[in-house]
Amino acid sequence: MPKVNNGHHDGDTTKDNGKQMSRGFLWAISICAFLLVAACVLSILGLALSGRGRVMSFYSSSVDEELYAYWQARFRYEYIIYYKDIGAVDTNIFWDKVKDQETGITYGEDCQALTDSLIERIVVAAYLYDQSGYKLNDHYRSEIRALTEERVKIGVFKGKDDYNTKAAYFGFDWNTYVEATVYELKATLLGQLYIPSEEAQHAFYENNYMRVKMVFVSESHGQMADTVTFLRTALENGVDEAQFDKWVNDTTYNDDPGSYDYLEGYYFSPTAAFTETYFETRPQVKEPLFSLEKAGDWCEVKVTEGPTKGTLFIYRYDLPETAAYSQEMNGDFFTDLTQDAADESFSTMILEYTEEAVWEEEKKKRIPAAGYGNDIALYMFFS
Repeated sequence: MPKVNNGHHDGDTTKDNGKQMSRGFLWAISICAFLLVAACVLSILGLALSGRGRVMSFYSSSVDEELYAYWQARFRYEYIIYYKDIGAVDTNIFWDKVKDQETGITYGEDCQALTDSLIERIVVAAYLYDQSGYKLNDHYRSEIRALTEERVKIGVFKGKDDYNTKAAYFGFDWNTYVEATVYELKATLLGQLYIPSEEAQHAFYENNYMRVKMVFVSESHGQMADTVTFLRTALENGVDEAQFDKWVNDTTYNDDPGSYDYLEGYYFSPTAAFTETYFETRPQVKEPLFSLEKAGDWCEVKVTEGPTKGTLFIYRYDLPETAAYSQEMNGDFFTDLTQDAADESFSTMILEYTEEAVWEEEKKKRIPAAGYGNDIALYMFFS
């Protein structure tokens, strides 16, 4: 009996062990399956959370709803300031007003399009800054936070908490302001580091600069009326550069002192510092001068502002072949040529990269209007 019992017991034990092993195996499988499903769920959830609120992305860089709200606020305010002469205010009435009757685009839609374009450029430039191997160190980032914290203590704000209270209406806070500042600093630094090629400089020179020479007959000029009539008639009948050069270099006709300092003529560009300075004393010259489309074109301008008054004849000449030669001979005109060329070619490069930006259109939310006019600083950045 004991033996039988032992045998029977051994058999039962085997069966029990088998059952236990079977249950343990199934339990292990269940645990593994559960963990696998959980991992998948968490992975999917993680992807969902990482994409939650993302409005725009450019490779590893992205703009969430808060950052998008901040930039909307910033560029909206600048837009209002730009159009303040037509009574622009941050109200739905203004934003829904049609700006262009031909296209039907509203001021709000126009502002939104400009905002999105600027956001793309900032994010792309910041991304390229990182990819170029440059880096903002921790000290730099700490300084940015300290600076922005100080800036929200002046103007219409009384500190970070007050800033956050007001900014919450639009959907962002001080931390978003700091983040935006980092993005913009990177974009700015990359632009400063950008060096245009010789080809880019030359192309900018040819596309943006014009060379002219001038004959100025002042009101105190002897026989002023007769001289003006003579020059006008001759130009109307057709005058070449050689003949105009003779008048430029002859004090019998020309009272313009600059003509004797700049023998090659004057160089003007809409973006040049010299141009801006020149038009400060002779603002009425700008429009007719830039209307000259090619060499041989001329215009007559009645100068009624500035230290001397009279009649100015402007004649357009061909540009010398290279920008470098002109820079050497006429440094006054071309001190900013390289920088201007860099700005244009850099902007063109960034614009090409923005084609890779991906927008989540359904996430683009227009921030609410605050009802402010153009004389109120909405956020610290604009104070």
